[in-house]
Amino acid sequence: MLKTVDLNKLVDFVKIIDFGNITRAAEGLGEPKAKLSRNLALLESELNVQLVYRTTRQFQLTDAGRELYRNAKTQLAELETALHGISNQKEKVEGLLRITSADDIGSHLVTPLVAAFRRQYPRVDFEIIYTNEYLDLIKLGVDLAFRVGNLKDSSMIRKVVGRTEMILVASPEYLAKAPSIESLSDLAKHETIAFTGGDPGNWKFTTKNGTQSVKIKPRLRANHFPAVRDLALQHFGIAFVPRFLCEKALAEGDLVSVLKSMRSEGYPLQIVMPGGRNPPLRIKRFFEFAAREFPKHF
Repeated sequence: MLKTVDLNKLVDFVKIIDFGNITRAAEGLGEPKAKLSRNLALLESELNVQLVYRTTRQFQLTDAGRELYRNAKTQLAELETALHGISNQKEKVEGLLRITSADDIGSHLVTPLVAAFRRQYPRVDFEIIYTNEYLDLIKLGVDLAFRVGNLKDSSMIRKVVGRTEMILVASPEYLAKAPSIESLSDLAKHETIAFTGGDPGNWKFTTKNGTQSVKIKPRLRANHFPAVRDLALQHFGIAFVPRFLCEKALAEGDLVSVLKSMRSEGYPLQIVMPGGRNPPLRIKRFFEFAAREFPKHF
């Protein structure tokens, strides 16, 4: 079996032949003559074949040397072209970008973000995966993820881009028929709609004095925040939902904020990607774009 040949020696061999002899190659490349001569001898030793006839007056290729030169020059030229193509590709924002997010955040925040990014970089293709599961990004080949909460995986590159502020909302129609509500204790008199994640029977609020909790007995629950909001829109009770999901309904008067001073900072929203030295330019650009644009929505 042929031993592995040092590519540098093969490159030096081709350059020597291109220049005509070792002396001219050393002058043209700015390399020590002794180094080129040594590499040529080592290459012949590794291949166990004489590549050139060299005397004080002549420097001529053998048949084996002529064949190696012809093939090596072609292959090295193709390799250089391939490496040049890869180098240029790094400067282009193009290719497939796979991202994932929870559905509620995705449909309201990530989809518009993707649209805005693609207007700037139309050569980037997207595959968007909306799921409430925490996917294994490396195993599934996902480039970026938007995740809520405190993350434990220290191998990920991450950037906090907002917090999911939680507020109490209800429809005017529901409040018109329901008991008055002036404090958290009054929630016990009301129909409530809860998100099943975490502790659905315990709502926590941020106050000047710290955190305040209130126990509730929701008759309606959903594992999807948009569904919780939509049930409130249908006049079924008071819901505790992320503010960003309610902005349109609040602006149009379909929902109103209840106990406005009572809210929760919720959890941090982060954009994450697998750690690595040189991610493709499309991933870096989208990561930077998201980190810049997302805070505008909170």
